[in-house]
Amino acid sequence: EERATSPCCRSRRPREMRRRKQLTLMRHGLSEVNVALRGAPWGKADFRDPGIRDAPLTAVGRAQATARRSEVAAMRGIEVVVTSPLTRCLETTALAFADVRKPVVATGLAAERVYLTSELGATRATLAERYPAVDFSHLGEGPWWWTPSDDDEASEWRPEGEYLCPGEPSEAFRSRMAALLRWLDDRPETHLALVCHWGVIEALTGLSVRNCELRHVDLPEEPRSDIFNFDRQLEKRPIDDRAHGED
Repeated sequence: EERATSPCCRSRRPREMRRRKQLTLMRHGLSEVNVALRGAPWGKADFRDPGIRDAPLTAVGRAQATARRSEVAAMRGIEVVVTSPLTRCLETTALAFADVRKPVVATGLAAERVYLTSELGATRATLAERYPAVDFSHLGEGPWWWTPSDDDEASEWRPEGEYLCPGEPSEAFRSRMAALLRWLDDRPETHLALVCHWGVIEALTGLSVRNCELRHVDLPEEPRSDIFNFDRQLEKRPIDDRAHGED
């Protein structure tokens, strides 16, 4: 069973022993929490978590994902579609990759860093009922998203505000991103699509992408070392995201 906090101490194989792998990255469409936070941006005075658990796509977000369908269908070489188990990514995958006749696999390692309640997901059983075409076997029965443990740092790293859940610490997130890269590297495919989040894509590649933007990259060696600077993240985030650090 896999959880977002699963440790993975094994080192990746040396570069010369690995096959070159390509990632087709897509960020999910516009979500309800993105819209809710536009009037009260994260990091501003009197910020409050709007409490939208596992935020789904908006009508605009669904249209964004649908608009990518023909472009995605025309791509050659994708062997598997990997998705975050958060609803906004599952919806994006179902719409944008509808014509890609390849396996769809969910992994909690690709979920967004836990900033707000929008990063708290649904159980494996619930997801399997909603999305029967997706393989959820890599998720544990319990919470697959990050939850605090006695070993996690106690200090609050997020900007001042009212939060409804603990935030995922920097080292926990970086460890999870490293585990995601190992998990992708261990898979047999050489061209994988990954539908995930702004924070995950930025952590892996340094790219700041808009909703439903596509990027093609080689599988990185390791997560970026400077992914935890909050001020830098706010400055880099695309204009449509500045209400929310992850969306």
